[in-house]
Amino acid sequence: MPIGTMIADILVGILGLFIMILVHEFGHLVAGKLLKVKVETFSLGYGKKLWGFKWRGTTYQIAVFPLGGFTKFSGEHLFAKAIEQNLDRIPEDADSYYNQPPWKRVLISFAGPLANILFALVFFTIVYWIGFNQYSYGNRIILASEMNKVITGASAVMNPADTAGLENGDRITAIDGKPTMHFSEIQTALGMAPDRKLALTVAGSDNTIRHIEITPQLNKDYATGFVGIYPDADLVVDQLNATTAVMNPWLQSGDLITEAGGVPVSSRLDLVRECLQKPTSLPMTVRRDGTSVSDTFYPDYTDKSMPLGLYFQPQAFRTPSYTIGEALGKGFENIGQMVYSIGLLIRNIPRINLGNSVSGPIRTTFFIGQAAIEGFKHSFDQGLVQFVIILCYLSIILAIINLLPLGIMDGGFIVLFLIEAIRRKPYRPRFLYIFQLVGFVVLLGIGLFVIINDIFHLPM
Repeated sequence: MPIGTMIADILVGILGLFIMILVHEFGHLVAGKLLKVKVETFSLGYGKKLWGFKWRGTTYQIAVFPLGGFTKFSGEHLFAKAIEQNLDRIPEDADSYYNQPPWKRVLISFAGPLANILFALVFFTIVYWIGFNQYSYGNRIILASEMNKVITGASAVMNPADTAGLENGDRITAIDGKPTMHFSEIQTALGMAPDRKLALTVAGSDNTIRHIEITPQLNKDYATGFVGIYPDADLVVDQLNATTAVMNPWLQSGDLITEAGGVPVSSRLDLVRECLQKPTSLPMTVRRDGTSVSDTFYPDYTDKSMPLGLYFQPQAFRTPSYTIGEALGKGFENIGQMVYSIGLLIRNIPRINLGNSVSGPIRTTFFIGQAAIEGFKHSFDQGLVQFVIILCYLSIILAIINLLPLGIMDGGFIVLFLIEAIRRKPYRPRFLYIFQLVGFVVLLGIGLFVIINDIFHLPM
């Protein structure tokens, strides 16, 4: 990957993470202000203050390290004093966060994740109400077993798609009665249903309608369901991998492949069939600017992510015209899908490859930027919409992670303060300190794992 492209991806990704953490901390700030709990500092970034101002008792600042931010409530110095002097309770101070009733501290802790959820709901609603293009392939499929013959040269293990009776060239038009117009809808529906039987409505290449039951298997690398299908595509060249570009300098983005191996081809499936015997080269004709261009094509069989070394242009599918109420419903639906997906991941932790399934801050940053930059390649509007949608999903993930009942996470403090409210007795300061220290150590261990894992899995 060109270094300039990678830097652009990372910078856009950092911006996305920064916005989401800012939204989260803003939730804590607003809750503190509404509940009349003194907020000493609201900071964008960490470390030394670069610039700031004080308003209504709170210092608003920008710090030197812009990765995130924090909200500092009054009373931390009293908490530190209680720890140092091993006191039974934190010294009394009406403004101190730790002297507030437990219910206030619960609401303040919950406000951060809530702000992230509300951000996602509002912006999902806006983008679905306005409408946008989704770039995907259509609902025509190729069996992965057929594609693997080209990639590996050997017959693959039978997938659920093979045993269920799906065939090359089939179009999956509905899943459990819900229409599917493009492959991303198919992928989402199958991905969210590992080990669960689904009813497919399928149109064959002769347009005959069949009804098929299929049970996706769990993909241990991605914690999602899979059945063993790839999207078919029209043969308009979008990208060539590095090897294919060097071997085929004559082939250009936007070329429409019309012949391969001396026979007409009109879909990815046709091209795959011409390569089943893995020829080292084959004659090819493309349509370019209204004229035919013929040359020899040298395929790359080593790239499993881009079979033959070619990536074809997806189609643009415009979202339906939603009313504001329907768009709000789509927002709730997307949030529900994300919550379900994270629950699926957690539930299947014993069965999955965590190294591949879990992304930390490095890979997350990279993939946010990469997806947004891809959107901007189509148009500025599309790039902006793509960026906002990614931020919505990231915001939901951040909310759920923060609600986990771990020390120093919002969820851990919510559980702690609820127990305090039930027992009607404040905790000893040292217990709170140990609770936070243990949570920090656990979180640090998880953080080190995901960061090291990210480094080994980052595309280079």
